[in-house]
Amino acid sequence: MSNLAQMYQFGLHVKEDHKKALKWYIKAAEAEHSPAQLTLGMLYFHGTLVEKDYKKAYKWFDEAANQKEINALVYLGRMHVKGLGVQQDYEMAYKIFNYTALQNNPYGIYELGNLYYNGEGVEKDYSAALEIYRNSAKLGLAEAQVVAGYMLENGEGTEVNLEEAKLLYQQAAEQGHKWAQNRLKELEKK
Repeated sequence: MSNLAQMYQFGLHVKEDHKKALKWYIKAAEAEHSPAQLTLGMLYFHGTLVEKDYKKAYKWFDEAANQKEINALVYLGRMHVKGLGVQQDYEMAYKIFNYTALQNNPYGIYELGNLYYNGEGVEKDYSAALEIYRNSAKLGLAEAQVVAGYMLENGEGTEVNLEEAKLLYQQAAEQGHKWAQNRLKELEKK
């Protein structure tokens, strides 16, 4: 059912039809297909195919998370940080991100780093944030590579280390990250 929904959403071998796509995502999600639940959560979270609705997004992310859909947990954590569809709860966000980090999820690790970088629910700690971002960067997450590179370039939580910063920017740039590509060009001028 979820594959049929994708076919209608993107017009793959059928005429694009967002109403039919949504209908099939809902059928699949109600049949406890966790990828469809995650997708529905994302659709409501971002307002794609449907009007943005954080409460519905939370419902579908929660359903998917109950089936061990790790990226759904990351979204739930983000919603707790921002208070989207739920009351803002840094303690819950920390628990979620810590769990996803232990599962080696690069997005969960990155979000845990954000908590330390911003001092949200934990004491602001640039050194801890940098180490956490490095762990996410090692798993290939371009956003983490950029943030860790920026911190190394500017000496946030560590001594300035332009060589490591350039390496991280390069890794992100190779994934098409425009800011990293521009930053590398700037550093090459120095």
